[in-house]
Amino acid sequence: STNCHPHTCGKVTLIHNGIIENYKKLEEEFRAKGQEPISQTDSEIAAMVINDCYEGNPVKAIKKAVARLEGAYAFCIMFKDYPGVIYAIRCGSPLVAANTPKGSIIASDMVARGIDIEGVSHIINYELPKDFEFYIHRSGRTGRMNMDGICYSLYDNENEDYLQSLERRGITFDYLTLKNKELVPYKSRNSREERVKPTTDAERLANSLVKKPTKVTPGYKKKMAEAKKQIVKSMKGKGRHR
Repeated sequence: STNCHPHTCGKVTLIHNGIIENYKKLEEEFRAKGQEPISQTDSEIAAMVINDCYEGNPVKAIKKAVARLEGAYAFCIMFKDYPGVIYAIRCGSPLVAANTPKGSIIASDMVARGIDIEGVSHIINYELPKDFEFYIHRSGRTGRMNMDGICYSLYDNENEDYLQSLERRGITFDYLTLKNKELVPYKSRNSREERVKPTTDAERLANSLVKKPTKVTPGYKKKMAEAKKQIVKSMKGKGRHR
């Protein structure tokens, strides 16, 4: 029973789906500090990490903890200081959140992704799924039970090749941007000739050198952009590179 969910450590209680690949290393770190887990699960270690990062602000604690965790996972988290509030985050593993007249649902497993929930009007892809079938399945959540819906997918210039591959498969998009807190048509992205692409040798080299990390953590896009910027800056005045 000690291995069953939910797992609690200090002021943190969570339910976890996935695998924490570096949980053994983290477990040894906690044992060295005299903190002994009561189960044999990586889920409890995740709760211990979040609790270790918690200083009164749940969001900051989760962000700090995610930077220390490696693997694919989805969490539902509660903090003792914030009763009635549930925080959810994912990395690699699926996570579905829905608010229906019958109640709110947060789920993360292959079966849960197939549950038909009447009245799902919007799907938001925070990250574009790399698998085409997974993209279709997830986006299709709004098209069940003879209903129409809207799928929003957040993207940046790094997703250009993937967007083009979706378009080649017949997926069409209306491109929008946020202006004055409203979504408005983004004409630049709708015009292929105006799409932002590397224009110099230095930018092309930076794009080829800086790759998306295998383990995605909050702020990784900003770090990638900064790394590219530094490469371009370092190449100024050094002649032409191929």
